[in-house]
Amino acid sequence: MCGAVGIALGVVSAGLGIMQAQAQYQAAQEQVRYNNQVARQQYEVNMMNAEFARQSEAQKAAARQQQIEQNTALARAAEAEKISQARQQYVEKQLQTAQDKREADLEARRARGALLASGRTGNVMQTLLADVDRQAGRFDYYSDRNLAFAGTRAQQQGRAATIERINRVSSIQPYMQQTILDPFEPVYQRAPSSTPYVLQGAGAVIGGVQTGLGIEAGINQAGFQWKDGGYVRRPG
Repeated sequence: MCGAVGIALGVVSAGLGIMQAQAQYQAAQEQVRYNNQVARQQYEVNMMNAEFARQSEAQKAAARQQQIEQNTALARAAEAEKISQARQQYVEKQLQTAQDKREADLEARRARGALLASGRTGNVMQTLLADVDRQAGRFDYYSDRNLAFAGTRAQQQGRAATIERINRVSSIQPYMQQTILDPFEPVYQRAPSSTPYVLQGAGAVIGGVQTGLGIEAGINQAGFQWKDGGYVRRPG
């Protein structure tokens, strides 16, 4: 029969083993809970960062669109102003040309009247009158040609203003938003299985029994035995 020392030491050994297995199991559970909590918190932070990045991209796109609209409006206004100025200059040139031609025609009429009133006749008179008409015709020709040049210049200025407007508008392109994806859901760790720790506890019990039996066997080999609540040396 086992003595008290062997039993006690066996129970203590088994108890310590079971407590150690329980502590390890609880620690494993706490570690899994902690890891999953950290993963969840990191996921929420990543979600917030993704949403902030999407809002930032949207704000950049809106700001760029507003810049484009303002630039387009200013470019069109500048184009309209330059075209208006070119047309106004052409209209003024038309009015001035018409006025100059009227004055030139009046001057030619006066010159003809003066020649006719001079009493001259013959080829000399015809030559002088022809010279007046020639000068009046030359004036009309160059006046009309200069007016045509002014019209061409006004058209060129209008086309240049349009090209400038197109280049100015195309100088600012829409903002290309980056696609911000949501982060992947974390893969949570599963709760640890109790089986290894149960087996560890069972092993501790078996180990405790073996420890008690080993201690008792050592005591017996030393020549002692358990009797009446204590160890006594075996006779003989």
